[in-house]
Amino acid sequence: MKKFFVSLIILSICFSCNNSRGNKTSITQLIPDSTSVILKINTLETFKSDIKNSAFIKGLSSTDFYENFNSSLESLESFNTNNEILVCYNNSGDSLNYTFITKYHDSLLQKNDSLKLYNTILDSVFVASNSNSIITNLSVQKSNSFNTFSKALSTDKSFSLLLNNKSVNNFGKGAFGLPNNNFANTIAFDAEITPDQLILNGVSINNDSVRKFIDVFKNTIPQENTIQNITPLTSDGFLSFTYNDFQTLHQNLATYKKQIVDSTQHFELLETLTEVGLIYLDDKKVLALKSIDAFSTNAILNSEENKTGSFRNTDIFSFNSPSYFKNIFAPIVSFKDALKYINIDDFFVFANDEELLKTIITNIQNGSTYNTDTNYSNLQKSLSDEASLLVIANSKQLESILESTFNETAISLNLSNHKFSGFQIVQDDGFVHINTAIKKNKSRRQQNTISEEFNVSLESDILTNPQFVINHRTKQKDIVVQDINNNLYLISNKGKVLWKKQLQGTILGSIAQVDLYKNGRLQLAFATPNRVYILDRNGKDVSPFPLKFNNEITQPLSVFDYDNNKNYRFIVAQNNVLIMYNKNGKRVNGFKYQNTSNDILTQPKHFRINNRDYIVFAAGKTLKVLNRRGQSRINVNENIDFSGNDIYKYNDVFTTTTKSGELVQINLSGAVSKQALNLSSNHYITTTSKTLASVDENKLTIKQRTQELDFGNYTAPKIFYINDKIYITLTDLQAQKIYMFDSQSKPINNFPVYGTSIIDFANIDGDSNLEFVTKGESNSIIIYQKN
Repeated sequence: MKKFFVSLIILSICFSCNNSRGNKTSITQLIPDSTSVILKINTLETFKSDIKNSAFIKGLSSTDFYENFNSSLESLESFNTNNEILVCYNNSGDSLNYTFITKYHDSLLQKNDSLKLYNTILDSVFVASNSNSIITNLSVQKSNSFNTFSKALSTDKSFSLLLNNKSVNNFGKGAFGLPNNNFANTIAFDAEITPDQLILNGVSINNDSVRKFIDVFKNTIPQENTIQNITPLTSDGFLSFTYNDFQTLHQNLATYKKQIVDSTQHFELLETLTEVGLIYLDDKKVLALKSIDAFSTNAILNSEENKTGSFRNTDIFSFNSPSYFKNIFAPIVSFKDALKYINIDDFFVFANDEELLKTIITNIQNGSTYNTDTNYSNLQKSLSDEASLLVIANSKQLESILESTFNETAISLNLSNHKFSGFQIVQDDGFVHINTAIKKNKSRRQQNTISEEFNVSLESDILTNPQFVINHRTKQKDIVVQDINNNLYLISNKGKVLWKKQLQGTILGSIAQVDLYKNGRLQLAFATPNRVYILDRNGKDVSPFPLKFNNEITQPLSVFDYDNNKNYRFIVAQNNVLIMYNKNGKRVNGFKYQNTSNDILTQPKHFRINNRDYIVFAAGKTLKVLNRRGQSRINVNENIDFSGNDIYKYNDVFTTTTKSGELVQINLSGAVSKQALNLSSNHYITTTSKTLASVDENKLTIKQRTQELDFGNYTAPKIFYINDKIYITLTDLQAQKIYMFDSQSKPINNFPVYGTSIIDFANIDGDSNLEFVTKGESNSIIIYQKN
């Protein structure tokens, strides 16, 4: 894959000019001169949601960078497109210019009056800018570095970043503490952003004769970074660089610094090392070396003759050349006061103060080092284990890095909950990877607690209850929800909006999943008042759906798979009419329900009992029990004043309730039995095959065991059967509290919790804990974890 990636970029460099001839203008060919940063938005709606819900972006809200960034993106509200959008930034004096470039189509601008930008259309490409000069001087560029790198960027990520000119050097200065020049020519990043993290995976190539900093590790092989194993948790972070061949690194550094290598110099000490770094302790630092042969390193240092004392059974030595490390590794590391050192396992740690060495010893012996922290372990999952250069920063150090990157001083950031962040350079064959990972803390989970995992805000208020659906790619679960503008969202179990789709009307009931092609790839199936939709994983319509109806659909879509062979049947109810469709969207002529004047009151359900199929629903005051052909299978002669609750299969009989609060059960012979439950007309029931739960005013009854709750406005109960255990949940919409009970009607620990809707409950990520989703504020959903 890496070879392919390099080849793709090289081919792009060689042929990008030729390929542009005779073709239509691409959006990358209209990038303004002197552009320093390009934001490449792959999916507009996903990008806007990602930025809105990012804890890291919110933490920057007091900075000039955020103000400029947010101001420039306000114009995106005027765009209506699924095409890529480039946002190009460059400084002009004290002002920031920004330019939007995308393919033009007739409905591109949904709010013409609000787009207060200079704009033009050139060869079907729309360009808009806050600078009239940019529009006036716009011209087609046959080739540029952005055009080259854009071919290698992913279109699956929310967005990509391309840094050039001064922005590249600012990044190098901020992330790695380097001089503000010659870091690289261009860096192309793919960005992955969720509410809790920002991940940038980038690449850079230097084909110029002028050496850049990224060339320092050329022809070296990254080694495993291990300095985290001796870095105290109380430190501000550390820097680590690795090499497999010191002479190659030394030559590269000399070339970068325009120095001549002295062939008479000997570096026996440095040739025994694979890793060098700094550990930051408040405003002080120590130098750390990792040896491949500690015995040889000690011999070179002549340690036995330089012992000055010990601390906790660890010897402390003096070093006779304090400035030895001042220039040899510059500008990566410069350390001029190496007065004393210690040796612990393969590590040699130098400092100008013995107390600093004692701090290192104490934390190693107490197990209080970075590698023992779960948040650091979580960060490492997004970084390479073997990096040429690695910087790890705590929240304090991250603020310093951002101040330097943004060229801002004394900024007030709200990033205290970002305990660890990582920046790294990884030398590869012909190019370098440049990665960034900034993550919000995850507090240690205690058993039997409820923790909020994330909160996702949408652009509009939420209309339907959020629901989990299976992600057939990961075998985990994502979330679907609809807003008041009838937009359907698919949201990942990390809080990332994957897509948004405009529907014709409100979804009726819940969404089902089907496998129309019998290949393991699942689709979403549901109905709105005049449509039946089947959507694929990417939110695209599956032909020939959606089916369109002139008459209103009055019940949620019923999906039947009689024989579990994925030959689906879709049941559509329209007042008193019942129609069946096959998976090809064709009406099933063999299904003939004899319409009556009575409207269908409940969603038709399919039950299999004793190897026979039953389609069951309420119509008027009659319980209808049909066979597969729509003919009556059981005649129920007794009238029933239905309460509006669903029909369930409970103890192998059809079960529901009446408006007067009676439990009604119909057996397979059509006989009706009633039992007084003393429920009011506003009650709810739900059942599994063996468990019945009801809610009436403030009373929850589970298996005839009653709990009195606070008075409120309660939703219908839901029963979940997970890991051989039954959970019953309901929500008080008035008090905005979610309750959960077991099958014995006992409250689950640490409930109620905040929520404003019915929940869905499942294991959504494959770990040992369960999660549930609910509405929060009017436009947000919350994912909780039950630990």
